[in-house]
Parts: sequence; C-alpha cells; structure tokens
Amino acid sequence: IMKKNYLIVCFLFALFLGLGAKDMAVSAATRKVIVEQPTEPGTRLDVGYRNPGSIFPIMIDSEAMVEVGITLQIGVQSGGGAPLLAVRVNGEALPGSGNSYSYVIPEGEGDIVITAEFGSLFKLSFSSSANGNIECYVEGTDTPLKSDTRLEPNTRITVKILPNSGCELVSFLVNREEKVSEVQENVYNFVLTKDITISAEFKKVFKIIIGEVEHGSIRVSLDDNGLTDLSSGDKILEGQELVVWEPQTDEGYEVASVLLNNQEIAFPAGTYRHTVSSHVKITVTTQIKKWDFAVEEFSEGTLKAEYVNGEDVVDVTSGGEIPDGSTLKIYEPEINEGYELVSVMLNDEEITDSFVEGVYTVVVKKDLKLVVNAKLKDKVFKFTVAEVEGASIDVQMFVNGDLAPLPEDGSVKNGTMVMISEPVLEDNYELISVKLDDEDITGLFEDGVYFHTVNKDVTLAVTTRSLSGVEDEQADRVRIYPNPFAESCVVSGVAAGTSVRVFNMTGACVFSKVAGTGETEIRLSGLASGVYILKLEKDGDSSCHKLIRK
Repeated sequence: IMKKNYLIVCFLFALFLGLGAKDMAVSAATRKVIVEQPTEPGTRLDVGYRNPGSIFPIMIDSEAMVEVGITLQIGVQSGGGAPLLAVRVNGEALPGSGNSYSYVIPEGEGDIVITAEFGSLFKLSFSSSANGNIECYVEGTDTPLKSDTRLEPNTRITVKILPNSGCELVSFLVNREEKVSEVQENVYNFVLTKDITISAEFKKVFKIIIGEVEHGSIRVSLDDNGLTDLSSGDKILEGQELVVWEPQTDEGYEVASVLLNNQEIAFPAGTYRHTVSSHVKITVTTQIKKWDFAVEEFSEGTLKAEYVNGEDVVDVTSGGEIPDGSTLKIYEPEINEGYELVSVMLNDEEITDSFVEGVYTVVVKKDLKLVVNAKLKDKVFKFTVAEVEGASIDVQMFVNGDLAPLPEDGSVKNGTMVMISEPVLEDNYELISVKLDDEDITGLFEDGVYFHTVNKDVTLAVTTRSLSGVEDEQADRVRIYPNPFAESCVVSGVAAGTSVRVFNMTGACVFSKVAGTGETEIRLSGLASGVYILKLEKDGDSSCHKLIRK
C-alpha cells in the first residue's frame, strides 16, 4: 500500500510540474477529451501525456483537444476511503488495477469521456454447524476466503458445501433467508452487492427400516410441521421426530409386540414419538386374536366347556383365552340332586333351549361370559330318626336362620340344613355308629354337632351296644321325677358328693351342683323346651340320664 501511494504522489507531482507547459498545438486529427471528476470526498481524476523525449507529463484540462494517437496517462486519487471500482472511457472499463491507467486516443469522431467509479467494500461472513463445513472463494480463484473478509461490490462468490461422511446439508441461510433449495451439487454462487452472512447446518443421515407386517399395517410419519409418511428405506436425519402410529391388524388378529430398535414400545394415546439419534428399525409381530371366556362360579351342578382349534382340544370349563375363530363347545350342565336348571346365559343371551344332543357350539369372535343359574326344587323330603336303645340324639333344623325342632312327621323342605347333636349314651351302653342312610358320620361330629343339607329322603340311625357283666352297684336305683318336668325335677338315689350337671343338646352345661344326702332338686326354669342330658359323676364313675322339659 505504501509503495502504491508513493507512485501516486510521484505521478501527481510530475503532472503539477507540467502545468506551466505551453498549450499543445492543435492538429487537424484531434478529439475532445472530457474529464468528469468524481463526487466522492477525497477523490480525483488527473489526465496528462508525455511529449516524445520528455520525462514529465503534460496535464490537460477537461474538454481539451488531444491529437489522435496520443497515449493518455490517467491517475486516480482516492484518499476518502471509497474504493475505486473502475476507470471508464465512454462507459467502457479500462483494463488494469490500482490507481494508474493508460488510454490511446483513437481515430474517430465524438468526445472522449473519462470517468472514475467508486464504491464501498462489502463484508462476507460465514459459519457452519458440526458435521460439515463451507468454504467461500472469489470465482475463478483457488484460495479460500476467511470469514468477515471485505470485498469489492459485484464480486462473484462461489460457496462450496462440504458435509462430513454420512451427513448432509439441512439448512443454508443467506442473510437469514433459506436458500438450501438453490444449492446445486453442494455449490452455491452469488454476486456480492451488500454485506452477506451465510450459515449452514448439517445433520447426520440415518435410514429407517420398517418390517413387513403380517396380517396388518403400521404408519410411521415424520413430524416436520406436518406429517410426512415414511416408507422403509427412507432417509431420516438426526434430531428429527418420528411419529409411530399404533398398528392396525386384520380381522381376527391382534398385535403381539412392536419393537423399535429391539425395544418394545407402547401406545398410550394411539401414537409413540421417537427422536432420531441412529438408524431406526421397526418390527411388528401379530398373532391370532384371543378372546376372553369367563365362567361364573356354579356350585349347584357341574359344567364342561372346551374349544377346538385344528386338532387341539382345550378344556376351558373354568374359563380362559380362546383364539379367534375357534369353535367353543358348551355342554349342557348337570344339576345336583334337589336342584333344577333355571337358565344358561351366554353374553346375556339365553341358550337354555339351544343345546343339540347336549352340546351348544359357537365360533368365537368376541369376549364371552357363561352364566348358569339353578335353584332348589320345590320339594319336601322326609328326615326319619330311627329308634335307638341306650342313647338319645337330638335333631333340629334351621328356619330363616333360627333353630327349630324337627317336625314330628320329619317333613323337611329341599335344601334345608339340619343340626344333629352327638348321641348321649345311657349307663352300661357304648356307641357303635351314627349313620345317615349308608354314610357313617360317627367320627365327623365337631364340637358335638354335625350339619347336613337335606336334598332327599334320609334316615338317621344310631347303633349302640349294651355292656355285659355290669352289676348294679346301687341298691337303690336313681330315680328322676317328675320327668318330663315344667320348672324343676328331683333326683334321688344319688350318693352325697356326686357331681350333678345338666347339658343341652349342643353340649353346653346349663346346670351344675354337688349332691348332698337324700334327694337333689334340679331347677331349670327359663330354659327352652326340649331334651337335656343329666350327667352324674363320682370317683370316676358316671352315668347319663335324659331329662325332658315341657
């Protein structure tokens, strides 16, 4: 720059030395030279020429007549900071650079007009994100520019886009205006007419693989301020958001699993969102849909249900899952004795009369629920208590939740529960068995009672055995009077110190005392009518006697 300024000063000095030269002679072959001074502050055009043999130029004024063939020396002063863009003669830019130009006056007619064009330098700034870079060049050069370089107006710029391997350009902003669509083969060209700021964004490129869905389909979209559906093999970019829609299946099938990069995903709101950070692989597995078959608990009989799927027969009597399209067989219920069938409902539809040869069949296409209702038959059975020797036994029945004596004729409604008290043996007898028809319940008494539900005619039989060789140790036999009694009774023939206790038929002690000499009174007022057991015990010997309160 200093060298250039020095040359300019020398040139101007030489021009000023020639200001005193005589006016050149005007020949016939001359043309008028008009010098238009620039208006930019600190700028000027100086035009002159040298005579043969002279080292000093002769300066000319504007509109001077100059001989054809003369070589004009044109100097440009630009001390105001505005850069020189071009020196023009009759509008045509002269070749060259810097501040010195030359021009030979050609033959012809018309004026020679010399002008200088000045302008401002423009700044070129550029940057890029990770995964790539950009380089800027003045067109036709091989040296990359630095960011924030100032260049002359109308400079043609070439921008080279250089994405890293596996990446691509996703945004190319020129003064914040998106120009990515104007980039051709990773090159962008423009003419510098103002300050320019360029930014480029690169992202990693991945691929999405969507496996084929048997018996269904899946939709995957790119959420790009809208929804762009994707196909298997499409490219996706790091940071993009995918929307995976819940798969649709053909009739009779359901989704078994959806895997995104081998991780199972769920669809709480019908979609699943995923931010891309690698290649994406989506795999959908379907299976034959399974329907729920529920069976309500049924204790009044037995049920049987099974389904047939190909050659497989699966028992679902207690319920279970049934594959779509399978044939469900429901067998007609077997009802317990004393009960009768009321209805068989399948999903609120009565199928009671739809059994064919004892079987109802249905092809399963939805969830099913089987409900069977039965009730006690309106029937009366007879509960008979057989005569028993050497023991007594009490039977009561539940009526509306309360205990009541068994009717004298033994008539009991179907389903009635009865309570059988453990037999009370008389002296010198032992218990052999207690049977309900052929069922021996001798060892089944708990806390002195046994419960039985009546659903048929039944006979209760108690078998005892008299103990042989037992001598009457008492001269005076025990006597109880009155028996039956109303409020109290008297026991005689009992030795002093004998324990006297009275039990009800549930085994609870309701009276207790120790006998003195003579007779012992037993007062049982306030007790319910019925059979009670008197137990006398002394020195390890005991005997039981039946008491009956009116």
